Amino acid sequence: MIRSNRLTGLAAVAAVVASAFAHADRARAAEPMAVVAFSGYDALMKDIDFIGELAGQMQASQQVEMMVGMFTQNKGLAGLDKSKPIGVILQSNSGMPEPLICVPVTDSDELLGVAKQFGVTTEDLGDGVMQIQSPGMPLFGKPSGGWLLLSITPSAFDGAPADPGADLAKLTDAYDLAARAYVQNIPEAYRQQFVQLITQAANQSMAQMPDESDEDYQARQEQLQAGLDEMQQAVDDMDQITIGLAVDEQNANVALEFTATAQPGTKLAAEMAKAQNATTNFAGFFEPDAAMMMTLSAEAASTDLSQMEQQLEAAKKQANKEIDNNDDLSDAGKEKVKAALSDILDAFVATAQSGKFDGGAVLNMGDNELTFVGGGAIAEPQKIDSALRQIVEVGQEESADDMPEVSWNAESYQGYSFHTFSKEIPAREEEARAVFGDALQFAVGIGEDSVYFALGRGWFEKVKSVIDASAANPGKSVPPMEMTFALGQIMDFAESVAEDDAKPILARIASMLDNEANGRDHVRIVARATEGGNGQVVRIEAEEGVLRSIALGAMAAQMQAAGR
Repeated sequence: MIRSNRLTGLAAVAAVVASAFAHADRARAAEPMAVVAFSGYDALMKDIDFIGELAGQMQASQQVEMMVGMFTQNKGLAGLDKSKPIGVILQSNSGMPEPLICVPVTDSDELLGVAKQFGVTTEDLGDGVMQIQSPGMPLFGKPSGGWLLLSITPSAFDGAPADPGADLAKLTDAYDLAARAYVQNIPEAYRQQFVQLITQAANQSMAQMPDESDEDYQARQEQLQAGLDEMQQAVDDMDQITIGLAVDEQNANVALEFTATAQPGTKLAAEMAKAQNATTNFAGFFEPDAAMMMTLSAEAASTDLSQMEQQLEAAKKQANKEIDNNDDLSDAGKEKVKAALSDILDAFVATAQSGKFDGGAVLNMGDNELTFVGGGAIAEPQKIDSALRQIVEVGQEESADDMPEVSWNAESYQGYSFHTFSKEIPAREEEARAVFGDALQFAVGIGEDSVYFALGRGWFEKVKSVIDASAANPGKSVPPMEMTFALGQIMDFAESVAEDDAKPILARIASMLDNEANGRDHVRIVARATEGGNGQVVRIEAEEGVLRSIALGAMAAQMQAAGR
């Protein structure tokens, strides 16, 4: 699974790439530390046309071409090979990081001739190397096999790849714009230096607080050290980190991907490999056309468990302090609330100790309608039941007027016993009544090894459908995490409850989604294992209807700003 501490570690590794620009200490000639690439001029024009069409502006690339022509006095980008990618390769040459800009050319002299009208001059230094003087930073250039290589130092050409396009294509074959860090090619001394800097900064911020006991302070230090150890593990084990943006004109979507891979045989690789064979017993939550749906299936790592227990214990102590300081509760009420909190945390820890998190949620929305169901595996569901009863008891004893109407074991289905809570909505809250009816209804279903939560009118029928669909597909193969949003449902609901001044644009977006998007109105977030299993990918994808909605919203904002 992708964990919070691991994500912190990955972010730290990404930052190491930046620190490498400043220092390095040993030769790793011709081994790139990082590569940045975009798919080229022609591909960019196609992307501009695609985005422009979504905004109602056909052949937008022609306007860009006209601007380029005006800027270059009608020479255009003569000499540029517009069919190939453009990028930067960050090399480690004799231990020093050297960026190498790679520009594809059909004629480098012709392309430099275009630049000369802007004050750029060139001087031949021999061996195919030229010095390029410009109003900004001077550069060195070298034509090589259909490429114009540019760098701030001529030594960068010594370790240049024979075919830069091969390095760039590793990214542009999948993405329009991407960056990849080869973590292990960053000199180890400076990877460790970065870790030490983070460690020092973290330790300096760990002063004991005035009201903090020695025991709590030590626990907090142990949590910090666990996080730092996790970061060190990520730095040692990580192989590559890639961020890529893909514009898919054929399937009419835009996607952003974050990929992290570990070196084979490492501890991190073993943890990441657990995502390969994820299964769920809650397939009933998979409803991709709902306003929102989420499924989660992840194995709990042993390192996660020990750190989580420490963090929950610290959170429990802090929460108990807040409860003790609550003057609205009696002493007896405080003890019951603390007992309820303890039960909830115990159930969560027991679930983690079982080795797996499995569950999901689904939200359906429409014209003045909202229903939510969530749930998942819980190792000790009776503790959730106990906590719920204690909280209700405190509420009824100390704040009865504010409590909803409670009905224990009001409904039952397939081994689940549902407790219901109903709170009348005041007549003055017309919008809420339109959505939820005269009363807000909430339910908790306690089963043998799982718990469900439900909200809204028609909750019981909806939760039954989720239970039935889950029972019909036990052990279904799924990504470790998947979440989707259907913008059409969300816009229909938003329009029905919006203020009058917001209704026109919401109605326009909703109408477009209903009539033009052909159901392609989703945002999808999916986490999955990489091929080979030693990495994980998180993909965020927006379909055509979402992109059109953004364009409509932007145009509406511009018109509003202009007073129209």
